[in-house]
Amino acid sequence: MEISHSINQKLISKIILDLSLITPLCGINMRIKIPFIVIILVIALACMSGCTSNTTTTQNPEQTIPTTAIFTSTQTTVPLTIEQTLTPTQNITSNQTDITNSHPDPWVNSLKTEKGVLVYRLNNCIMKEYFPKYANDKGYGLKANPPKLDGISSGEWNTFIREHTEGKNENSKTITIDRCLNPEGESPSNPDWNFVRISTGLEPRNAIPSNYTIIFHLKAHGKEISQITMNEILDKNQPVFIQSYIPMRNDEIDLFDTATISFN
Repeated sequence: MEISHSINQKLISKIILDLSLITPLCGINMRIKIPFIVIILVIALACMSGCTSNTTTTQNPEQTIPTTAIFTSTQTTVPLTIEQTLTPTQNITSNQTDITNSHPDPWVNSLKTEKGVLVYRLNNCIMKEYFPKYANDKGYGLKANPPKLDGISSGEWNTFIREHTEGKNENSKTITIDRCLNPEGESPSNPDWNFVRISTGLEPRNAIPSNYTIIFHLKAHGKEISQITMNEILDKNQPVFIQSYIPMRNDEIDLFDTATISFN
């Protein structure tokens, strides 16, 4: 806009100069000269005004920059805490009885010792035939050092009575064998034999069937000299009757005192 105004001023100055030069040449009177100059100036000003009014300022259109909204996502991480409470098992008490570990001793309804079970003793020859384990053992008996006794089960005993006695009972004679028809007489080196019977009646108290070790403690001379051990399955409300038969030399049988019982 300033450049256009400068151009217009130069143009007016040039017009005035040209008029001042042209007027004398044309012989124009001064009274006519002044109004003429004014008209020329008005026209020039009008042109300047037109130029000014027609001058438009071109402005570059404002560029609209699309604004992209930027969203900031804030993520908060909350640590997960798992609380675990451990309860020591030893501090837990139960009012219930663990029957699987219940192992009470049975009631002992009876415990009996019987000496000389057989009415007819066995000679040493017959004893060696039917019970060689004991008759041939020089270290067996109450007079042995140390004393040693053992027992046979009721099953073995019943088999012997059924198969080797005439009346199949404890009151009858033993069936002899040919080589024992004329046995030697009884002596310390050739003793006769008999048996001591230990019997007991038990009433189990365990809630479930359980394996028990039953021990007979054999005593002589006022002290324990041997043990007989048996294993039995005991069940509550099912009484059992247990027997053991102890082979003994006839000359030692009176030295035997009694038996006691215990359980594991």
